[in-house]
Amino acid sequence: MHAHILVVDDSTTQAQKMALVLRKAGYSVICAYNGIEALKYIMEQEPDLIVLDYQMPKLDGNQLIAILREHGLTIPIIMVTVYQSNDIHTTCLRLGGNDFLTLPLDSEVLLAHIEVRLQEQRVRVQKKKREILRFADVELHKQTHSVYRDSHTLALTPTEYKLLALFLQNPCFVLERDYILEQIWGVAAVELNTVDVHVGGLRKKLEAKGARLIHTVRGVGYVLKEPTSKTV
Repeated sequence: MHAHILVVDDSTTQAQKMALVLRKAGYSVICAYNGIEALKYIMEQEPDLIVLDYQMPKLDGNQLIAILREHGLTIPIIMVTVYQSNDIHTTCLRLGGNDFLTLPLDSEVLLAHIEVRLQEQRVRVQKKKREILRFADVELHKQTHSVYRDSHTLALTPTEYKLLALFLQNPCFVLERDYILEQIWGVAAVELNTVDVHVGGLRKKLEAKGARLIHTVRGVGYVLKEPTSKTV
């Protein structure tokens, strides 16, 4: 699926010229001709990247960047302008712009910058996905150290949090008690029945908001799997 790019420029000629270059490169493109129009479009349908002119009526490029970042939007933004002002350039970057290019501009240079910014965004998205572990209706957010079941926040101890993360990283695999002990505490740190005690505490908190997910495999250990009619 090709990236969707918003070109924002109060010059119809310049906007359409840039859009033509991007469409030939295989991108889906829409144009907006002032900052207010661009903001309305972005809030309704978030593009993958924005190519943004600086000087526009109603809302200039840097003002638009500031508003988008205040709303928590991380869309890559490339400012393209005829102005070679260091002040505009530095303000753009400090407000959260990702790139700054000066016109006239070779089309291949523009395309190269767009490709780099889109790749950076893909990496950020993938990294964010890896920071959230999910199974069934359970979510563990590494960045905020928070856990949810069916949208309910669960208050876990540090050890229970580590245990849940271990299970979420290994769904449907039977984890032996020795393995859990080694991963969470270190082999010689505690006795084996400590695993049962802490898994029991974790299961109690999980089951307060839903069916059992961590099941006992008798004589072996535990497995994270979808709830069944019979639990042990």
